[in-house]
Amino acid sequence: MLQCVGVTAYIWKKSELEKAIQSDAVEDVYIETQQPSEDEAQKNDVKGTKDVNDFKASNDQHPKDSNEAQIPYIGMTFLNWEEAYSFYCTYARMKGFRVRIGRTNVSCKRELDGSCKVFSKKFLCYKEGYRYDNDKRTKGKIVHRRSVVRVGCPAFLWIKPNSNGWVVHKFEANHNHPLVLEDKSIQLQSHKQLIDGVKLMVDNLHGAGIGQSQTQIVDAVVECFGGYNNIGVTRGTLKGHMKRNERNEKKMIEGDLQTVLSYFESMKEKDPGFSYSTNVSDKQTLSAIFWIDGKGRSDYEIFNDVVVFDTTYKKNRYRWPFGSFTGVNHHAQSILFGCGLVANETKESLEWLFKAWLNAMGDKAPKAIITNECTGIIPVVAGVFPKTVHRFCSWHVSKNALQHLSSLWFQKPEFKSEWKQCVYRSWSEADFLTRWEAMMVKYNLKDHSWLNEKFSQRKCWVPCYFRGTFFAGMSSTQRGEGMDSFFQGYFNGCMTLLEFVKQYETVVARRREKEADAEFKSLVSLPQLETPSPIEMHGRQVYTRRVFEIFKKNFSASLGLSAADVSSEGSIRKFKVGPFNVPIEHRCVVEYNSIDEVIQCSCLMFEFMGIPCKHFLKVLQMVDRDRVPSKYILSRWTSMG
Repeated sequence: MLQCVGVTAYIWKKSELEKAIQSDAVEDVYIETQQPSEDEAQKNDVKGTKDVNDFKASNDQHPKDSNEAQIPYIGMTFLNWEEAYSFYCTYARMKGFRVRIGRTNVSCKRELDGSCKVFSKKFLCYKEGYRYDNDKRTKGKIVHRRSVVRVGCPAFLWIKPNSNGWVVHKFEANHNHPLVLEDKSIQLQSHKQLIDGVKLMVDNLHGAGIGQSQTQIVDAVVECFGGYNNIGVTRGTLKGHMKRNERNEKKMIEGDLQTVLSYFESMKEKDPGFSYSTNVSDKQTLSAIFWIDGKGRSDYEIFNDVVVFDTTYKKNRYRWPFGSFTGVNHHAQSILFGCGLVANETKESLEWLFKAWLNAMGDKAPKAIITNECTGIIPVVAGVFPKTVHRFCSWHVSKNALQHLSSLWFQKPEFKSEWKQCVYRSWSEADFLTRWEAMMVKYNLKDHSWLNEKFSQRKCWVPCYFRGTFFAGMSSTQRGEGMDSFFQGYFNGCMTLLEFVKQYETVVARRREKEADAEFKSLVSLPQLETPSPIEMHGRQVYTRRVFEIFKKNFSASLGLSAADVSSEGSIRKFKVGPFNVPIEHRCVVEYNSIDEVIQCSCLMFEFMGIPCKHFLKVLQMVDRDRVPSKYILSRWTSMG
């Protein structure tokens, strides 16, 4: 099972583009204990039993044993026979024996509704009677018999119906065998019944997916209630309850999935571009579904450079992880490229989902993909998207670093600064490897398991390995989690799969309304300029409103930078650009080729975001250019995107 990392509040530095994108009432059982009338009394000739005439105690003097368990008595009444049975089971549990339902006397004549009138019911001790061993079918055969349980115990409770419900007709309290101690009586079959509170906790823990096994859930419940005696059942009973729920849920899922598939077929008739896929498990049951509409497929044709994949959302009745494929459009908005529901987050299920998505996209893989930090997903991405750059969510990595290294940061404050310098200030792989090795030796961390694991995965999370790779300004799945928060107003944990799919369509429709609104604003109005510079004016002409706001911020920042012309060779000039208070040797290096109008900055932010950085824009001013060269205007950020 893939153990993908969850998310906690942890603040890290985001790019400007990434910032732009973002009580039940429980009824008490009332047992009516009414004093029987004399004419109801019947004399009993069975030895050791008490009849109505023998009972003379008043209602307020009901006998109790030493453990405060109320003893049944002749004339005691109940609303129905089930209530009488429950009462007798409670009494039996405290006394130390198990109850078995014995003879039920019914009328031979059926009523108009087809039922038979019940004259009496008898509840017995589980050791009543004797085992019959003279079965002709077993003669001459080797039979492995169970241990002898029945020893002819005379104890019983006999009830009959009357005008007030059911009344105790006869009762025998004596047993001819040792009774079980109360703290062991929960192992007797008739006492293995879950109380509402225990059942609710088990169902909630199991339903929320808390605990990796039934054993962990059982241990948590037992600890919470203070032992098995307070629960009233054994470990086996708790596990049996969860298994029954799983079987029932499986039947519900099968029916629900068929309804979803019928709905998808109707969607294909309305939208020719709609596509869906299903996966069948080894047990011949549906274990995953994927779907995407025509608009999502056409959007991917344009914005297929970066995809964010996230499976943290599980808001449906069956807790199936919801895997969403999202991207970013020319308005810096999240757009949906399809989604899937899988029964389990295993390597095999994710591999199937990736392949189903890739097939729907005409086998056109993205140039880069961002996923949650998850060891098991690395070979899956590499297998399905071999030429795609794979990056872990920087937020998840930072959160995990805080979790695994916080004690070290507290004990050695200087380690935290060295960690940041190594991870986030290394501009090349060689720098990173040198600093990492120095850290491991200095702080004796060669055997640190988490750090060793992270080092083996360094190409999936250390920023220096992604320098020069286009990610549309994103470094985390926060875009995907922004969509997750957008879903929250529509989904809940009680939804069937069909309800989930329909609500997803509602979310998509609302999201696309926002896209249309952004498109309309870009067409009918122009954003405000900060300066009269022709470069800024050019940016306003080519970029969409939201992307221009980022460009404008970069341009404004460039006005406060210093640019030193440090060398010139033919058509190539080299500048050192940075704040005035930063030494020249620590500034970014920008090279400008006047013939080809090629500009390269050592910060590589243009390669990462696709929008000219402040150093780039400063050099444009230094060489007296009035616009950004066309090769640096990515169509994906323009109104023509």
